[in-house]
Amino acid sequence: MDLALRDRVVVVTGATGGIGGAICKAFLQEGSIVVPIYRSSREKLRPLFEWAGDQGISEESLFPVEVELSDSASCRNGVAAIAERFGTIDVLVNCAGQALELPFMLTEEEQWEEVMAVNLTSVARFTRLVVKQMYRAKSGAVVNVSSVLGLRFGRGTVAYAVSKAGVVRFSQALALEVGPKGIRVNTVCPGVIGTSMSQNLTRRLDEKLQEMTALRRVGTPEEVSHTVVFLSSEKTASYITGATVVIDGGISI
Repeated sequence: MDLALRDRVVVVTGATGGIGGAICKAFLQEGSIVVPIYRSSREKLRPLFEWAGDQGISEESLFPVEVELSDSASCRNGVAAIAERFGTIDVLVNCAGQALELPFMLTEEEQWEEVMAVNLTSVARFTRLVVKQMYRAKSGAVVNVSSVLGLRFGRGTVAYAVSKAGVVRFSQALALEVGPKGIRVNTVCPGVIGTSMSQNLTRRLDEKLQEMTALRRVGTPEEVSHTVVFLSSEKTASYITGATVVIDGGISI
């Protein structure tokens, strides 16, 4: 099925991660121009470029941009570079994140602030700049990657869970605000997904969590990426905004 995403400019933060990388690949397969945002090491994007080459996808379909999401000036410069190169941004996927598995009473203030800065504040900061570009086109789609822990808390994950719950509410509130401008905002909440972040977050609970899922298995980054692409397409999700889509194998039932 043609999702009408060919030549659309898609910006993906957290592109060097497992889910972020899968999202980049999924859009490339749809013929999109993908802008992977990386923090400091472009080398971490090498697997993505190698994969694209193996698939016969031109390097011109990839336009990596280095952005420090915690720095306002870096974010402004990054978005300006994208706008100058392409003139527009059609889709934004906020996938950058940081896990923290630590009881609240053992969480230092600096750790709390860092998780909030990466998982919530940076999402708002970068989204504001990108949506300004979307305003000009009076169209666009934003998909924020939260977590099932943003909906259903677990022990030892207070800082992470609160930050991800904030992403869900931010997305809903923003959807109301920018909807009249033709911009849609949705959230996906992955459960236990086979990435280095999730494995670190649940390293002592992995088997128990798998047993708690209705499907009795860990999800894949590709299963998340397919949903993100669906929500980004005007052909499949033009009347979907403010939605929170859970991708957790039934763990939250």
